[in-house]
Amino acid sequence: MSPIRVLLVDDHALLRQGTRELLEHERDIEIITEADDGQQAVQLAAELQTDVVVMEAAMDVMNGVEAARQIKAHCPDTAVLILSAYDSDAFVFASLEAGATGYLLKSYRADELAQAVRTVHAGGSRCTRTSPASWWIISLKARTRLLKPNRGRWNKRSLPSASWRCSG
Repeated sequence: MSPIRVLLVDDHALLRQGTRELLEHERDIEIITEADDGQQAVQLAAELQTDVVVMEAAMDVMNGVEAARQIKAHCPDTAVLILSAYDSDAFVFASLEAGATGYLLKSYRADELAQAVRTVHAGGSRCTRTSPASWWIISLKARTRLLKPNRGRWNKRSLPSASWRCSG
């Protein structure tokens, strides 16, 4: 089985380096490149056909939410996992509406991040928010994915998943 090809995106080099070092220890995950803004992420995701993009929500040049929207438009089979410091329903909602399949806080443990990468790659979703609004957003997103085919065809990421996993 080939490793999960991951693109890391964060405007802080130190955080990208730390995330890379955490995920490089996983045998089934390969960090293929990094970007420091959303615009670079869109370009690299299309060029390299990454499996998963792990991306910060708030960045200069192009934020992660807009980048997620564009990545999903150009690369519908690429999973987008937002990794952010913002513990906000507004960021979760905007990210999911843009096509992200997960939203994790940067306070997550390394093993949980690796598992989240595996989950979104497999077609599931993962988030760290458990407020009532977040549960509603997740439920709505899952139903929307069920009712709306991906560019006229179904694929593993356009189907609803029973693997929405949320933790506090």
